[in-house]
Amino acid sequence: MSPNRAQRLHGRSGNGCRPRLETLEARTLLSGMDTIEAAVTRDTYHVDGTGLSAAMIDTGVDYTNPALGGDGYGPGHKVVDGFEFSQNVSNPYPVNPHGTMTAGLVASSDKTYPGVAPGANIVALRVIGDDGSGDFDRVARALQFVIDHHVKDKISVVNISLSDGGNYPYDFFTHDNSIGQRIAGLIHQLDQLNIPVVTAAGNSFDGILPGMGFPSILSESISVTGTDQADHFLTNAQRLGAADGFAAATDLAAPGKDLTAPGSDKTWTTVEGTSFSAPLVTGGIVLLQQIYQQRFGSLPKVDDLLTWLKGGAKTIHDPVTGIDLGRLNLAKSASLIPQAPNTTPTDPGPQTQVFVDGILKATVPATAASNPLSDFGSDAGSPLDFDLIQLWQNGQSTTISLPAQTGANASYFNKVEIFNAHTTGVAVGSPITNSTPVAATVPTTPKPAATVKVPVAQTDSGSVRPVSIRAFHRTIAKGQSGIPRPSSFARRGKHR
Repeated sequence: MSPNRAQRLHGRSGNGCRPRLETLEARTLLSGMDTIEAAVTRDTYHVDGTGLSAAMIDTGVDYTNPALGGDGYGPGHKVVDGFEFSQNVSNPYPVNPHGTMTAGLVASSDKTYPGVAPGANIVALRVIGDDGSGDFDRVARALQFVIDHHVKDKISVVNISLSDGGNYPYDFFTHDNSIGQRIAGLIHQLDQLNIPVVTAAGNSFDGILPGMGFPSILSESISVTGTDQADHFLTNAQRLGAADGFAAATDLAAPGKDLTAPGSDKTWTTVEGTSFSAPLVTGGIVLLQQIYQQRFGSLPKVDDLLTWLKGGAKTIHDPVTGIDLGRLNLAKSASLIPQAPNTTPTDPGPQTQVFVDGILKATVPATAASNPLSDFGSDAGSPLDFDLIQLWQNGQSTTISLPAQTGANASYFNKVEIFNAHTTGVAVGSPITNSTPVAATVPTTPKPAATVKVPVAQTDSGSVRPVSIRAFHRTIAKGQSGIPRPSSFARRGKHR
């Protein structure tokens, strides 16, 4: 990089000026989302963003627009929460429609012009005043609002389609001991909560110097530049390659032209600019999060999301700057999300299977002479290192839940015997206290998914006793009788 280029770009962040906000593009221009395969992803994975919310740090959101609820804001509405930071009031209703447009691209519920995640909710955080200006202190307070309210409002992603108008080749802000560092720290906190912050790269490309505006240049944000439907970069869309920007390089490209969004006075309009590319990624993240959440019960890490987004993206080349970037493809990104582990044993048919913590430990055919005796050693005073054992008996599941041990200097001997015939053992589902001896009859047909409450007997301090799980398989139709010799295997500690 030439000295003149470095001086020009560095001067924007090093001259002591406080960054000011400018909305990126609010032109009356936007059309379809087929390029990113949003509808395909929703249909394939049966997701639409329901149960999650996107926080839009922008000019506010028109919550009277039917595409965004049309009936107000707050709990029970599509715009589930909001705040206006220029006047410090709760009502986020806008003067400028820019925030309504970006919110619509994320989560419009209109049948003709749906957002990427039409079932998602919106949290409207207005940082632009009636005069059209704002400052980054409001952005910082909006990010803190997300941290403080993410659980209540179910916020899973943040969208910032705002910029200071600068063009930076490096992240000069994360360690500037000023507002840049403050915002970078808040984005890092959100990253630790698995809440990504998506930013628009900006519309100040001069045709020569690669770079992005602030806050998109911050390395922990997911920065998005814009393309048209033919995968050509928009003329003024800022972008930055890894060779120059390193960790602060542009992360993704997404369509930013010929998209249809809700505009002023309940009308629909077309828009252009990286402001509108970012919400496509934001809505896409909501869909990917919902897929992952359905499989694993939690939000994925931001790094994992970025891996799937980049891994599924279509590589496009920029002949002006010479860089290659990935253009968003949600269907391919969704295909990279790992499948949930199979925690439900398959029907073993005429045999018994013993599962410990979801792991198959033994299989006994119906014709075998014995079932396994499982011995699991447990040191004195230590809690058991498993809590679930499943016994499949002739296709019916019986679940044994073992209680955790208590006491710093005590060990326990827990024993469960399960039979599916007329022999004596622990009755399925019978209530047993810690001191009650066990002598009960198991039903001939074990109850599916029943819980066996395990008797607990304390032994002398310091002694080591195993936990025994014994399952005797019996096929009554064949007239088998007697209790066969058990086989055994050890899981932890020594066999008794």
